[in-house]
Amino acid sequence: MKKYEIVKILQKFQKKIFTFSDLKKILHIDNDNYLYIIISRLLKEGILISLKKGIYFLEGNEPSDFEIANIIYEPSYISLETALNYYGILIQTPYIIFSLTPKRGKKFILNEKEFYYFHIDKKYFKGYLKEKDFLIATPEKALTDTLYFSSLNKTRIDINELNLEVIDKKKLKLYLNEIKNKTFQKYIKDLKL
Repeated sequence: MKKYEIVKILQKFQKKIFTFSDLKKILHIDNDNYLYIIISRLLKEGILISLKKGIYFLEGNEPSDFEIANIIYEPSYISLETALNYYGILIQTPYIIFSLTPKRGKKFILNEKEFYYFHIDKKYFKGYLKEKDFLIATPEKALTDTLYFSSLNKTRIDINELNLEVIDKKKLKLYLNEIKNKTFQKYIKDLKL
């Protein structure tokens, strides 16, 4: 298969990010070694760009930071200060892309951008939606997540710096009451939300 044919095939797909498995299916290549050779050649020529081992995108079709965050450590969704800023609740733009995952917490640095993943219990891994090509917490869940991790001293937030007009108070209360952690409940009570 010629390089231009591969590029044409990949451009047809609505995906910006491709895993090794994706490339195997899309290009109909069963032999892993042969696929590694093709990927290696495409990387050398700058046609494919590697985000990290086994994750690539086409040159000229760079994914957003949020798309990258969702794919480099799955499952995960954008939350905390990053999501609050996205919704206009927090004016300051965080340098770090914060996500939550039911897996172990982790940190990645890609292209001088920091991606932090905080562990959250599986029962609280919800309250997110698909926005464009990435998963992000709803405004109420992002605020709940931020307050929860702030109560544990893992992040800090000044409630007075937040624009809470877009927050649905009923939805927020449901999320806040769902977390039975005593430290968190005391923290919320002290905030008088």
